[in-house]
Amino acid sequence: MSVPSVRAQRPRNTPHARLPRKETPRVPPPQPPTAYIIRIEPPTPATRPTVHLEPQGRPQDTRTFHDVDELLRHLWLLLEGGVR
Repeated sequence: MSVPSVRAQRPRNTPHARLPRKETPRVPPPQPPTAYIIRIEPPTPATRPTVHLEPQGRPQDTRTFHDVDELLRHLWLLLEGGVR
């Protein structure tokens, strides 16, 4: 005579059954800024003008450009949605 296993005798809705997952609120991903503050520092005789591009409300993400081509490339990527 064989003894049935304890595992087979335990009903599924006991405290030992798998507990439902704890629901955590989902935080939406941050949206890219839609407004930027542009600060232009006039050049000194030995340097080029410096341009600071600051996403509005996020001064920690300020980008500094010393070259107009680099600035225009960055702005183009922003328009295309490739840079955040």
